[in-house]
Amino acid sequence: LLGNVTFAGLGGAFNGSVDGGGFGVQLGFVETAVDGARWSNLASLRFESGTIGLSNTITTTGLQEYNGSVVLSDNTTLVAGAAGVSLLGAVDGSTSGNQSLAVNTTGPTVFGGSIGATTPLASLTTNAGGNTTIAGPSVITTGNQSYGDVVVLSGDVELRGQAGKFAAGLEGGGNDLTLNFTNATTLDGNFVNIINLNSEGGVRHHGALSHAGG
Repeated sequence: LLGNVTFAGLGGAFNGSVDGGGFGVQLGFVETAVDGARWSNLASLRFESGTIGLSNTITTTGLQEYNGSVVLSDNTTLVAGAAGVSLLGAVDGSTSGNQSLAVNTTGPTVFGGSIGATTPLASLTTNAGGNTTIAGPSVITTGNQSYGDVVVLSGDVELRGQAGKFAAGLEGGGNDLTLNFTNATTLDGNFVNIINLNSEGGVRHHGALSHAGG
């Protein structure tokens, strides 16, 4: 690419390699897909609406923003700079328990919709640095969930999977949190401003814990 570009239409297929040349890409298709193995040198990536398939490692120096529904067709890692990653719609796998999602950014990570509600993910991981906002109502994986940065709730949230790990604490924002993990959940750091905290499995906690309900 020789400049920032917007692609739009009913559907878009990128069957060859895409070299961003250090510029940003905006996708306005109703349905499209981005395979990180084919895309390189992107400043930013924004998807406006509709449904987008993601796979492999997608790297930008700036913001990644997905405003529509996301379906993972393979294990997917989103790597961004300090501008962060926002997944504002639902995120699902293509087959239950077979696609994992990792988000690596030193900026904010935002999960604005349900994760794995229709087709559960294999696992979900965020790295250290920045923070992760979860709007809910649920994050569902067949395997583990690991949050390396501070988690912030912007709504009542249920986290469901095999095991959960929180490395840097959680800010409840006056919301309810349900931990529905088969194995023990590890809570490191401070867990504060939670109204009702419920856990269906064991909990290992190191740090302050504050909740107003049961």
